[in-house]
Order: sequence, then structure tokens, then C-alpha cells
Amino acid sequence: MNASGHNPETLHRQCFGAIMSREPLVTVSKRSHFHQSPTGIGPLACAADPAGPSLHFLFLAWSHEAPDAARAAAREIEAAFRPYSRARVVILANTADEARALCAEGLEAEEINLLLAVDETRYVMAPPDPGFPPCTAVYVAGLEPYKRHELAVGIDGLRLLYWRPSAGNLFRTRNLLPHADFTNHRFGGGPHALVTGARYCSAVQSARVGLCLSDVEGPMRASIEYALLGLPVISTSATGGRVEFMDQTHGRVVPPDADAIARAVAELTRDRTPAEVVTAAALSRLARERARFGEIAREWTTRLFGGPVSGVGDTHPRTWGLWTTRSAAQILQGP
Repeated sequence: MNASGHNPETLHRQCFGAIMSREPLVTVSKRSHFHQSPTGIGPLACAADPAGPSLHFLFLAWSHEAPDAARAAAREIEAAFRPYSRARVVILANTADEARALCAEGLEAEEINLLLAVDETRYVMAPPDPGFPPCTAVYVAGLEPYKRHELAVGIDGLRLLYWRPSAGNLFRTRNLLPHADFTNHRFGGGPHALVTGARYCSAVQSARVGLCLSDVEGPMRASIEYALLGLPVISTSATGGRVEFMDQTHGRVVPPDADAIARAVAELTRDRTPAEVVTAAALSRLARERARFGEIAREWTTRLFGGPVSGVGDTHPRTWGLWTTRSAAQILQGP
């Protein structure tokens, strides 16, 4: 153990999150088994003062509406914070059903959506890029089976954007959608290449609609990225929080049926809402959710510490580090 009470090996652990306040200690983080971060930065932050009072907000990367998922969360969070008797953990659930499932397992939960932490300044209209000509629909999703690319088989003019896939998933998806534009491989001239920054914005905004086709995941960041870039969203019904957060005035929730999805694409393409209207609705939704988090944060700091705490609920969520992991040492050192 070092002077701060940490095992040096744990300081190399990759986590999401930030220290919102050091005195009193308040953290914000994200639970993500995919990134081997089931309890976030909170337990590590407590180690410097095990007996001190602290508050830890924990967002969820994946749906916890199923009882077994909520039960696992309760078990893992209780074990991680057991040495810190004055620590309070508040789970920030993406849906009301998720909050109820977590509360049923003895956790404290508030309904607030992870998508509030998207940095809207990264998703702004970009100049047209000849590398990304206009298309009918775009699907930003890894080429994983749970993303259900087969539901897009009826769409002509489909653009796919994705992180580096396995050879098996690439082969499978090419067979499912032989006429789709596998943009990352085309962009890389054969090998996969990431499309980022203004080029990513151009690739998305040159489509007419954005697709969300999974059945279960988290709130799916691409769903708000589409809207910020002016695209109406077509989503299948799903658990995880994206349907609850999306603007259904300008989008559509449809059954998981390829024909129904193709019809919805055709309808929204024909009767397209102006991009600036879609973007304004998305920005308004983000503002409302962030205001709600501010209220929740003030309620909890008042309950535990007697009043509002500077830096808790009054900073832009882009500073919270909820989309890119950092080493625990970096997070603990701040800012």
C-alpha cells in the first residue's frame, strides 16, 4: 500500500469518471463490465480517508432492468464499498423500470439518463465531405450480433460506421448486408480506419435518418449523436434508456421487423423534418436532463453535507470523463 492507502496495482486500473469534490468527497463514474469497471472510481477514492463521509454517483453503461442484473449490481457495489461505512452510492438509472429494479435490491437509485453527459460541441454540422456522399440511412454500431444489422436489410443506401470488428463479425455482416457501405473499411482503403471529428459529423449528417436496432444495451450514444446532427431517429423498441430519451416527435419507434423499419425510413425520408429543428429538440432534451441532475445532486449533498457543494451538479458533464477511460491514478490526481 502507498501513502494514500492504494495498492499501486489498482492505480493502473482503467475507469470512467471524475472527482467532483474533494472536501467533502463526491465522485461521478460509470459502471461498465465491458471495461472491467463494475463500481467506477468511488471505492478507490474512498481509500484515502476510509472513515470519512462521501457521496458517489454511478451511471450505468448497460441495462439493469432484468432482476439478475440489478441483483449483481447490488452484490458488487456492496462488496466494493463495504470498508467505507459512511459512503453513500446513488445509482443513476437510465429508465424508471431500471430504478425500480435497483431499489428492489436495496440500492439507492434516481432516474437520470447517461446521455446527458454527451459533449454536444463535438457533434455540429460540418461542411460536406466528398468522401461521404448523401445516403438514405446511417447505422453507427459495432458489427456485433446484438446490434441486429439484419433488420436493415430492406434499406437501399445504407451507411455503416463501426469500431474495429472481428474478422468473423465483418464476414457475417457483409453477408447480411452485401450492398451496404462499410464506411470504415472504404475510408481506410481496405483496412479498418476510424472516422472521427468533422469527418464523422459529415458521414452522419449526409444520411437522411439514423438507425438504432438493438433489443437490449445502454442508452446508445449514437442515438443522441444522430439528433444533434439533425437526423430523425428510427429505433426498435428496446430496454436500456434510448427510447425514453429520444424525441419521438421527429423520430419513430417501430417493431423489430425489417419491413417495418424500411417503411419508417421511407416515410421519414419523404417527410423529413428540417435538421435544425431536430437539433434544437435534442439540445433542449439535454438541457432538461442536466437541470434534473443538478436538482438531484443538490438534494443529495444537502441531505448528506448540509447544503450544495461547489462542483457538484454545476459543471458541464463533458468534464466528468464518462466516455473515455483513464487510469485510476489520473482520475484521483484530477482535475
